[in-house]
Amino acid sequence: MDSSKNKSIFKNNIKAVKYLFILTFICFGILITVITLYINYYYQINKIYLDLRTEAQKETSNKIEEINTYIESHIDIIYSLKNNEIFRQYISNPNNKNSLFLFRQAIESNKNIMQLSFIDKNGFEIIKFQRGSRLNKVENVEKILLQDKKDRYYFKKTKELNTNKYYVSDIDLNVENSKIQKPVIPTVRLATPIKVKGSFEGIIILNLFVENLLKEVGKSTYFNTFIIDSNGNLIFSKNKKQDLSWLEQLKKTVNIEDYLGTSFDTIFEMDNYSSSMIFSKKISSNVIHNQKLFMILQAKEELIYNNKQIIKNNILKIILIIIFFSTVIGFLLSFIPINQIRKTLSLEDEVVDNKNLLDEYIKAMNIHNIISKSDLKGNITYVNENFCKVTGYKKEEVIGKSHSLLRSNETKKETFVDLWQTIHNNRVWTGILKNKKKNGDFYFVNIAIVPITNKKDEIIEYVGIRHEITELIKQKEEVLFSLKNDNLTKCPNRVKLVEDLEKFKNNNLAIIDIDDFSSINDFYGHLIGNVVIVQFAKLIQSFLDKNFKLYRLHADKFAILNNSLSKKDFIKFMNLINIKIVDSKINIDIKSFDISPSIGISFEDKYELLITAEIANKHAKKINKDVFIYQKKFQIEKDVEDNLIWIEKIKRSIKENRIIVLYQPIYNNRTNKVEKYEVLVRLKELDGKLISPYYFLEIAKKYKQYIKLTKRVIDLSFEKFKNLNYEFSINLTVEDILNEEINSYLIKKINEYNIGNKLVIELVESENIENFDQVLNFMNLIKTFGCKIAIDDFGTGYSNFEYLLRINADYLKIDGSLIENIDSNKTSKEVVQTIINFAHKMGYKVIAEYVSTKNIFSEVNQLKIDYSQGYYIGVPDEEISKAICIY
Repeated sequence: MDSSKNKSIFKNNIKAVKYLFILTFICFGILITVITLYINYYYQINKIYLDLRTEAQKETSNKIEEINTYIESHIDIIYSLKNNEIFRQYISNPNNKNSLFLFRQAIESNKNIMQLSFIDKNGFEIIKFQRGSRLNKVENVEKILLQDKKDRYYFKKTKELNTNKYYVSDIDLNVENSKIQKPVIPTVRLATPIKVKGSFEGIIILNLFVENLLKEVGKSTYFNTFIIDSNGNLIFSKNKKQDLSWLEQLKKTVNIEDYLGTSFDTIFEMDNYSSSMIFSKKISSNVIHNQKLFMILQAKEELIYNNKQIIKNNILKIILIIIFFSTVIGFLLSFIPINQIRKTLSLEDEVVDNKNLLDEYIKAMNIHNIISKSDLKGNITYVNENFCKVTGYKKEEVIGKSHSLLRSNETKKETFVDLWQTIHNNRVWTGILKNKKKNGDFYFVNIAIVPITNKKDEIIEYVGIRHEITELIKQKEEVLFSLKNDNLTKCPNRVKLVEDLEKFKNNNLAIIDIDDFSSINDFYGHLIGNVVIVQFAKLIQSFLDKNFKLYRLHADKFAILNNSLSKKDFIKFMNLINIKIVDSKINIDIKSFDISPSIGISFEDKYELLITAEIANKHAKKINKDVFIYQKKFQIEKDVEDNLIWIEKIKRSIKENRIIVLYQPIYNNRTNKVEKYEVLVRLKELDGKLISPYYFLEIAKKYKQYIKLTKRVIDLSFEKFKNLNYEFSINLTVEDILNEEINSYLIKKINEYNIGNKLVIELVESENIENFDQVLNFMNLIKTFGCKIAIDDFGTGYSNFEYLLRINADYLKIDGSLIENIDSNKTSKEVVQTIINFAHKMGYKVIAEYVSTKNIFSEVNQLKIDYSQGYYIGVPDEEISKAICIY
């Protein structure tokens, strides 16, 4: 009764319900829209402020970095002037006017420099160049206009600094004669003290224009830029309303805190400060030591206002559009009976949602995946386009066929047994399979096979979802290959050799390398050396059959492994290999190389085989034998015994002061005088016999006595030459230079003896410098003490001339192997002449070693070599007076 009455009421008021439906639809749409847009509005506003904060962090960091970089880039100018030989000569001889040209050239080459001056130790300007602005010409300030600066703060500050330090003033307006220069010129001063042998001689000071720098820093799309010091003084301002720069200096009556709307106390409490409109960051600087500055960015109000208006306008448009469409849609829907609407919409929405969801799932699955379905027997019932694209089969070629047509014979049967057992038990099987395409090519897939069940939980079909990983597998194989194979020759490497040695109990192993291969690298460069190594590998491989395996260990060193021949036959075979290599040539475009190998053979057990074969290879070189076979208790025990004897001998010699130094004279071929000595270390036996470092240096390094030897050489030579008017040189390796203890000790002794202007550092074993920047830093440091640099043994190393040029040496010592035959070997003479031409062109002095005869000495003088050293000039001796022979 009530139900039919309600239906009648609904039927009689259908028109009212229709309008109510429309109104409700519109109101609901508007409500949802307003809520959504309200949330979106505040999200957009917050995003504006978040974006501003992110941009502020980025801009402050970039602007601070720009300031630091600008100042740091000009510190090098005063250092280059300070260390320039012409200027240092001027310090000792003020009548030398070349320094004026040096200072003029420095300021003219850089328009950022406003003034460049030298102030003597009494505080009076001696040299001063200046320009009024970036466009003005440079002028040399007349002597009558030069000023007394001894009371200026920057002179006092700089005078107190160490010789390798510098002073940076506050960023300020330029002041001349106690008045701010008009028009105002923002500037910063850079200064460094000049000290000669520890005595203060004055300062070099450089004034930089910073106006353009500040203008560049002030550029910003989103912010007004301010630079303020910790006292609240405004250094710089960039905004449209008013130029507030230099408030205190120019007596501008503006309260900057009112202008910013933020208290300085709040900003200065933190290194980084941010609010909705103000962002601040302390300028952390390696160069601005004293002045504490803050970079403040104020968001431009018009920018935020415009963005807010855009958001509001967009929201208004969206509301109007939604109201319009809500009205139209509500009106149209109102014509459908309400009950039908409820049923239809409910059912249709559910069906549409599920269908759309399913379609999206299927679409997503089909984008990159290879999908197939099969019945319970494994016969294919469905494949997607990716399946056909990857396998090369058409759909009609595979439907109804078994999945086994894709199977690779390389996949183990156990894998498929496990697969079927898993899916038959209604569980998902996952794994990697190697499949076969229609054309016979293979591909790899990462596959998941999913059982599909009905309402009764009965399996009705299987779905295979695959992702092709062929490229990934290839990359993995390439990585594994590179781990166990040499990139240059493609031979297996040391890692692979160690792995293969584990496979067999009895192995025959030979280590083979090229005699004197370093000479090829030195004279022709590493690129040619690499070509020779590749050709050498191919040459060896051409002599081997499947019973032998070739490995590259490192550089020119290779290994040949065999486990089928007897020891006697293997030795015979390796001797034959040696003969074939010697009879062969390695031909490349520029030259043919005759190769002489050294071969070490071992038949020890697999745990000692590699190391003993390497020992045999080294011993073959040592005794100059083509092929050497390792024998038990022949080499290792003897070396250990010898090392123990030598280390005891070294320790006793250090304790008993029997580590001595000899001095060999170096003769100036122009002045005909001995002007230098090279310091040579020796071990003195109890019977007075002198032992060359060749026999004990490497052992000293191995047993941690080397640093003591080096310190001993430094102590003895510094004490010897402290009162003598000669230069002297000590030999340092790259290892010495990189050793912090030796490095610090040498600097300490140079300062203690004040002997830097007499000391020459000879760099030895320098052809393979790995930490070149550290070596270069040491060279630059040592030169600040007046020391000089010599490159030892030049001509046998240094294929990388870039290192040589950057080291900026003073002397090149031509290797003795080139000098000792110069009077009889035309090739040696031509190589030496090339080295001399190069050295003189680069401004280096040249020293010839191994000048042992009058004929060699005559040749050296004809080639215009600057200095001679050798037994003809003088033998090494503890006493300098006894060392000279040429007189």
